[in-house]
Amino acid sequence: MTGEPYGSANPQVDAARAGSLDELRNKYEWYPEPWSGPLILDTDVGGEPDDALALGVAAGMPSLMLVVTSDEHGGRRARFARYLLDLLGRSDVPVVAGVDLGNEHRWAAEELVPDHIPAQPTDLTAAVSQVLEQHSGQISWVVLGSMSNIAAVLAADPTIGERLIITVQEGAHRYSTDHAQQNFALDLPAARKVLAAGIGPWIVPGEVSFHLSNELDAESREYRVLRSQDPAHILISDHIDQWFEDFSPSATLHGPLTLALGVGMPFLAAAPASVGVDEVGRIGPGNEPVFVVRSVNYRHYRPWLVHRLEMMESVLAHHPTADQVGGQPGRTRRAGSA
Repeated sequence: MTGEPYGSANPQVDAARAGSLDELRNKYEWYPEPWSGPLILDTDVGGEPDDALALGVAAGMPSLMLVVTSDEHGGRRARFARYLLDLLGRSDVPVVAGVDLGNEHRWAAEELVPDHIPAQPTDLTAAVSQVLEQHSGQISWVVLGSMSNIAAVLAADPTIGERLIITVQEGAHRYSTDHAQQNFALDLPAARKVLAAGIGPWIVPGEVSFHLSNELDAESREYRVLRSQDPAHILISDHIDQWFEDFSPSATLHGPLTLALGVGMPFLAAAPASVGVDEVGRIGPGNEPVFVVRSVNYRHYRPWLVHRLEMMESVLAHHPTADQVGGQPGRTRRAGSA
């Protein structure tokens, strides 16, 4: 792992990093995504705010074809996703409320989504099948939560696995010796089913994503970018503020990092491995083929993320259904916030 925390309060450090941004712009032309095929984003957005940043970044990619939510809160995650996508001009992207595992903890998007945003469809298999029918070749499915949705689709039609390139967030085998990271442990049978399908998913383990260089706090450049009056920025920054106030003064940017791998960004290095999953969801040596990220160049990743957030711009001042039903926008930034 390389790099250091991005977005220092030290002006000299920020000045040096500004120079590195210019170098990256010339070298990579701001990292045009190597993956141009269809993208499915599978997210438990509404909890730790890294998923909202990943969704906002993905919305700026023409390849995004479908968003499905996992570990649902009675459809609230899907409504949040629908609202953000609509603000960003991506009403063309369907949102499906995926598997609800009955968890009601760590919700950090209270009162942010207007009441007039409707419940989203729940027919996951039909939505995925439509993407497959509309596009030939492989589909990149990026999983930021549990693997419940992919397991459900594979149970309905195992042949779909042949079309999928799966990128999975958080399958740590050394980060904690006592328990697995949340996303595998949330639905252990689903994780085992997907690993056993022989698809060879790409895994971003906690060993590389839980890193000081991958932390978001009130001094981070990403947070400062979002402190504008753009409606989508307000939605995400209010979401971040709820997380900071209710759960932690920082968040780890697992989601955008996993998305970066899923679209082929050049700052993650992975190696093939054969793994298994133990009784609590920790991965270790086994027989299932995967690719495991071994290192991340954070000095390249964080400028890429900052730039993608700078490009994120709402096309709507408020959601059009507010006029149709006499609704009101969701809660705006707290009084006294910049």
